[in-house]
Amino acid sequence: MANSEKYSDLFCEWNDCGEQFDDLTLFLKHVNSHSQQALEQFEAEDIEEPENFQCSWSGCNEELSEDKSAFSLHVAYHAFHTKLMRKGSNLIDTLSEKLGCEVQCFMDNSTRNLLPQLPDSFICGWKGCFTEFIEAESYYRHVETHPFDIMIPSLSKEALRASKFARCEWQDCSRSFNSRSHLKEHLKSHTQEKTIACPHCGAMFSSVGKNCDHFLRQMDIEEKQIEAITVQVTMDDINQQYTVTLHVEPPPTDENDESTALKRSSDGCESLSRRRKIMPKIFRCEECDREFATGSLLREHSRKHYKRYKCDICGQLADSPSSLRHHILYRHTDDRPFACQFCDSKFKSRSDLRKHIDIHSEENPYRCSLCSFECRCCHTLSKHIKQEHQSITSEYLCHECKKKFTRGNNLTRHLITIHKYSLKEGQSKFCYSRQADGFYRLEQ
Repeated sequence: MANSEKYSDLFCEWNDCGEQFDDLTLFLKHVNSHSQQALEQFEAEDIEEPENFQCSWSGCNEELSEDKSAFSLHVAYHAFHTKLMRKGSNLIDTLSEKLGCEVQCFMDNSTRNLLPQLPDSFICGWKGCFTEFIEAESYYRHVETHPFDIMIPSLSKEALRASKFARCEWQDCSRSFNSRSHLKEHLKSHTQEKTIACPHCGAMFSSVGKNCDHFLRQMDIEEKQIEAITVQVTMDDINQQYTVTLHVEPPPTDENDESTALKRSSDGCESLSRRRKIMPKIFRCEECDREFATGSLLREHSRKHYKRYKCDICGQLADSPSSLRHHILYRHTDDRPFACQFCDSKFKSRSDLRKHIDIHSEENPYRCSLCSFECRCCHTLSKHIKQEHQSITSEYLCHECKKKFTRGNNLTRHLITIHKYSLKEGQSKFCYSRQADGFYRLEQ
């Protein structure tokens, strides 16, 4: 069973517990005991239906005005999230070793242990199953067993590949696959399972590749093309292998050059990080010349140049369904269901409420992990990190009035509102090119 997996440094962050585990099963049971003790304490205090159950996980303190099972589900998800962050920490170690430099996240870490909105329970949607779970880990491991209940037909390899015998029996799904393992991966699209998380900011990802993008997009990329070769970076993780393709500079050819001389370890093996300088290849957007560390980041960015999702209310175009939902929420709805417990302010989303609550703190809740800087707003911290630790300054220059901007979309907004420029249909941003002075200007 997956729950017998071995991990190192699974820390319990309930109150001041701090107990450490290397066995996932024991860790899950331990965290569950905290939630049960909290519920028993409510009962001991003769509170039949408390108004709120408060989570005591470090950095969370969310008040759940739900039932006891919702509270247990919430606490159990903290344990699952801890497991994902442990995997993310392993990935950082692997990438740092392969790149020959420290890989780190510079995002705001004050919301590291804040969880997304969770369902009332996890229900398996496989035909005839519909088993209900409180623990996310148990739910995901249960779902992935269903593909292996399917019998493999006695066919030749060629006929088997063409047969697509592994049919998804999830509710309202009719997809079929030529292997049970492919079906197992497909089921994650139904369960929305996250498989790894950043240990610094807590962001969760559906694949190791997306977590790599999260780290690499924050690295400084040198402005030069690299004659690249490809190496396979493999992270062994609990009997699973993840392969990430990076590009590296070829090793120096002059063996007599003392500046590039190789140091050997005691057993005579050359260190990969000493043998060649490893760094991401530059992927440049043809529309705006922005540079990215991976091809997937470039593809994600390129979609933003053309908006395909239209708002039925005002006709505005968005680049993704989530962007369209965000637009409708903030532009066309007046509902503010999230109320502050300290004042009369109300908000449209849980994340807005969390940001607001920080202003009631007597201390500066946001602290830079790289220096002593403190502030009361996460946006201020993000700006500080970019300017002081990532050397990100104004790069975009308006050719009309010489005003400078740090982002291309801000210059686009400026050109439209101030200088009355207009975008082509379906386009979300003007095209900019870097000039000799280092600034991006509008292509004309």
